[in-house]
Amino acid sequence: MRHLLLVLLCLGPLVAGAAIDLQEFNTPAQEARYHALIDELRCPKCLNTNLSGSDSPISADLRRTVARMVREGRSDEEIRGYLLERYGDFILYRP
Repeated sequence: MRHLLLVLLCLGPLVAGAAIDLQEFNTPAQEARYHALIDELRCPKCLNTNLSGSDSPISADLRRTVARMVREGRSDEEIRGYLLERYGDFILYRP
């Protein structure tokens, strides 16, 4: 019984860390833009939760999309426009 508890205690942090989105960027400026955007954009499924604070599958997908677009060199306006076309004004906290 103690061995099982020890194994669970050791594996717990690994499982918890698996839920975190880890995005890699070429520059610190890209990473800062990414974080600013996901803090500003709203989860289309959640009520009053931004993309950075939501654990819904759609938010995880949109975080990956925003990260990809930032790495591709798209402007913040292009990224917002892309999401506005698909999700409407609700995606923005300040429509």
